[in-house]
Amino acid sequence: MTMKKFFFIGCLFLSLFQLHAQGIKLTNALIIGQFDKQEDRFAIEVNVTDLFTSFGIKAIPSINILKQGADPLILASDTMINSLKAKGIDTYVLICVKGYDRKFKGSKSEMLLEEGLKQASIYHLYKDDITSITLEFSVFRGGKRLYANTLKVGNISNRDDVLKRFRKKAPKFISANFISI
Repeated sequence: MTMKKFFFIGCLFLSLFQLHAQGIKLTNALIIGQFDKQEDRFAIEVNVTDLFTSFGIKAIPSINILKQGADPLILASDTMINSLKAKGIDTYVLICVKGYDRKFKGSKSEMLLEEGLKQASIYHLYKDDITSITLEFSVFRGGKRLYANTLKVGNISNRDDVLKRFRKKAPKFISANFISI
């Protein structure tokens, strides 16, 4: 293989990697925290909504749409989709705990919104004897997942540490994954 071909293939690979690494540009989002505990769901949804709003992304937490204990599949119904579109929301961001104390990657498989809403998180926002937590952000539009990536929050010892360190790391993560392009 000649040096020119090798250089061309390398540049092509890097450009494709860069396009994938850029993320997706959001203008609006319904933030859905998939947590068993209501206080965890509230904390993450409100924090992410505040951060998205500070970046100029119109965001609404699902706690403003769903009543406590309501089935999240309601969000995928035609009535709710049309109601949210009337409010200028056509993108859903699902946030869940991917796992603890290991390196996890965002899902690459195709998924429908209904499937994403049906998935239950088996992990809590904090658990004793863990030092890090990985959260997955999945972006859905038109009923299909467009993008998924993970945010690892480390050096934690209690629930308040998780929220404090999440709030510190999330702006850079949001800027890199949802503001770029």
